[in-house]
Amino acid sequence: MKIITRPTDYRAGRQQFDEAQIQQVLDDRYVSHWGSDASSTAEKLPEIAGRLCYMSFAERDCIGNDPELHQIRQSAVHQAQEAYIKLVQGSQEKSSEIEQETQRCEMARQAARFVSPNATETEIRMVAARVLEFLQRKAPNIFCDYGLVDLPDGTRAADTPHSKV
Repeated sequence: MKIITRPTDYRAGRQQFDEAQIQQVLDDRYVSHWGSDASSTAEKLPEIAGRLCYMSFAERDCIGNDPELHQIRQSAVHQAQEAYIKLVQGSQEKSSEIEQETQRCEMARQAARFVSPNATETEIRMVAARVLEFLQRKAPNIFCDYGLVDLPDGTRAADTPHSKV
């Protein structure tokens, strides 16, 4: 029997970081320069994921700090909000054949979201579905309990028979 007097650290695996792929992602989004002070891949990957999600690579301050550009952005957001409200109202009126009010309202909001700078909920569902498909290919034993179900708006959502786990 071996008596353990202090823990041992075994590195059986590690995250990998593909600088060329990250640079391609940044180039595709016209991010000319960006650096991270993260000391490890484990820190850098979630930082990049968060920055990509919000496109916050410290280049958008030029709008917020410039009164003229800030006003243009504010105007665009205001116009999108007005259009969204009108589209929701119009869509609800035109979908009166749907009996369930909650479903009618959700479908109207979903359709109207596309005037927003990001069609957030639909877009996130589409991304999540693709991520699940990828993970099921790469780690099938972990993600085999999940499936994708079609939703009325044409997107798909993850579903599992073990929702309480």
